[in-house]
Amino acid sequence: MCRATLGCMDNVSARWLARPWVGWLVRVGAMLAVVGNIAYNALYARTSGGADTIAAVTARHPSPFTPAPYAFSIWILIYAGFAAYAVWQLAPRRHDALPVIRASLWLIAINVLASAWIVLFTHERLVAALLPLAAGFACAIGFRAATRRLAPWTRAVASLYLGWSAVAALAGVAVWLAPPAQAAATVADSAWATLLMLAAFGFAVMELLDGDAVVPAVIAWALAAIFVAARAPYPAVAFIALALAVVVACSVLATLRRVLRARRYSSILYPRP
Repeated sequence: MCRATLGCMDNVSARWLARPWVGWLVRVGAMLAVVGNIAYNALYARTSGGADTIAAVTARHPSPFTPAPYAFSIWILIYAGFAAYAVWQLAPRRHDALPVIRASLWLIAINVLASAWIVLFTHERLVAALLPLAAGFACAIGFRAATRRLAPWTRAVASLYLGWSAVAALAGVAVWLAPPAQAAATVADSAWATLLMLAAFGFAVMELLDGDAVVPAVIAWALAAIFVAARAPYPAVAFIALALAVVVACSVLATLRRVLRARRYSSILYPRP
């Protein structure tokens, strides 16, 4: 019964999304959402009406899980991927129009939620800021699933954001749990950070088993940045972060090597005419 109901709902949504004007609105909306999010992220400090910066709020709630600042340069790749997809999806081929529209809907939600998180976090609404982080992670899963039927590079873009959204959601929890900057560090801080790192590590393993090397690579990048940030104030946490980062990075390299070797043998056994 439930399967039949879901199938009926999917057919209705497919018929609705197949309408030309709906597809046009979604594609234009995806472009506007990406441009708007990038612009707001660059200008929010000037237009936030007295709100603090993300770095300042994070500094007031230091956590062993917070990566070193250089880790956030990954947003350059994420925004570049979003922008490339937003341009590409404006003129999809006829046979993949519906999958493109569905993926673009997820992209709209991701960018709106990212801007909402900035508003809440910079006003230090730490609990409320967890909601767009959790919703953004769910939308990232939907976006990656929607790109499976599209060009392979679009799935890489989706996986890149999925990996970072997982880290961001865990970092949001870490900041919420962290004591004020003037409070002394406790064993509980390190324990929470370790649990969160293990959660990130577990997600990376799941993605590796699913055949995705991009998500684990992003998590390895974040764990390495946590090591850099924590090695002086939290040496035990830093050691664990480094160990997990090395394991994930080696697993990613092994997966890539196995894939490349399989492709090479496939080309030898089944050469193209």
